[in-house]
Amino acid sequence: MLDQTLVEETIQDIKYCKEKILERHEGDTTFTLRVDTVFNQLINSLAYTTGNVVPEQRTGKFQPKPLQNVLGTKIHRNSESTPKLEPLDVDKANAVKEQIQLIYDSFPNREDAELLENLKDWQIKGVAKVAGLQDYDTTEIDGDFIRQIKDKIQANKDEAAAKDLKKDELSKGSTAKTADAKKATDKTNPAK
Repeated sequence: MLDQTLVEETIQDIKYCKEKILERHEGDTTFTLRVDTVFNQLINSLAYTTGNVVPEQRTGKFQPKPLQNVLGTKIHRNSESTPKLEPLDVDKANAVKEQIQLIYDSFPNREDAELLENLKDWQIKGVAKVAGLQDYDTTEIDGDFIRQIKDKIQANKDEAAAKDLKKDELSKGSTAKTADAKKATDKTNPAK
């Protein structure tokens, strides 16, 4: 087991050694930055073993400045750090939805390789969303994902066909019941 007092003394010795080296090489910023980083890692690592974690901060005099030029070409900085996001125009949003719907309709009839080559990622993920796949936004786009989309589209078509068939059966059944009820009413009221 580590003796915490000895480790603390070792940390103080390393800090003293680091300060001496940084004073000696004060003019060489690259060297002092490297020494400072390596010694801070060592100090922090030893501090973690004792449980007295006080992360050692950079002590060198190196203060990085923003880049002004690269290979003689001036860099023009934007005054804003974050770009402005313009709201999506309603017409554009509808156009994107229509485009995704057209792709969705033709998706099962196209080859997997052709879909991967010709469609953008957002188009494929849009079709997956319309199809109702879970985790479409985080799934990697590959042949398996294309197959999952096609299977889901087919399942959706089968489900819609089953619903339509059930509606037809119900409507035929209700029409037959209405006709039977009318016949029964006509039999009971012959005056009509």
